[in-house]
Amino acid sequence: MPFIESNKIRFHYALGGAAHGPLVAFQHGLGGDISQPHGVLGESVRLRVLSFDCRGHGRTQPLGPPERLTFSSFADDLRTVLDALNVDGLTVGGISMGAGVALNFALRYPARVRALILCRPAWLDLPGPRNLDILQTMSRWLRQVGPQRTRELLPADPEFCRIQTVSRDNAASLLRQLERPSLEATIATLARLPADAPCPAPEGWRAVRVPTLVLVNHLDALHPVEYGRRLAEGIPGAQLVEITAKERNPAAHAREAREAIETFVGGL
Repeated sequence: MPFIESNKIRFHYALGGAAHGPLVAFQHGLGGDISQPHGVLGESVRLRVLSFDCRGHGRTQPLGPPERLTFSSFADDLRTVLDALNVDGLTVGGISMGAGVALNFALRYPARVRALILCRPAWLDLPGPRNLDILQTMSRWLRQVGPQRTRELLPADPEFCRIQTVSRDNAASLLRQLERPSLEATIATLARLPADAPCPAPEGWRAVRVPTLVLVNHLDALHPVEYGRRLAEGIPGAQLVEITAKERNPAAHAREAREAIETFVGGL
């Protein structure tokens, strides 16, 4: 697997999809890795997809300074990867946390961005969104009692129960956080990323001057549809597209996301 080294951190990345299609840099969510974006776009016959494991995720190692677990640092890491590959003027996007990284990158490096894709955003402008409170709870429990006891505590937690009632897929994704190989990285990322925000104020969204696609779905407690709507309203000319919920049909969700992205990028 290919790696790019910068500041003593080896970033694991992958290219997939069409051999000669337009390039889309597409980033994973919190606790995920490159398999998530490639699961959506890796089978595309129209797009070339680039993704890397963010700090504290996947095969990117070591963790590095915990204070660098921020959206701005992750956006800087994306710049590092693009510089190493000599890539510019491309579409950037991501899922959940990855959407926040893409938005931060588009605002801070606008000359490098051709278009923006925000899939199931989980943050707006304020740190500590309530929809992600459970992640900081899990970080605290992991630090205090470890993964096994955290797994035992979650079913009795009111917020976890609420999330599970809305979406079993959400609940399963939370439990998968307990299976990550590095406990140190899991504790740090679950504490620090929810405490950050991609953009300090909603007024900043109006600074996005590139075509933007926002993908949302219902039946999702961690990625509220309202967040996507507010971003689409705040970013000039943004398109809002609703797709089938993963909770209802994961295969249809991935297919519709891929088709919406292919149509969007193909129309640029």
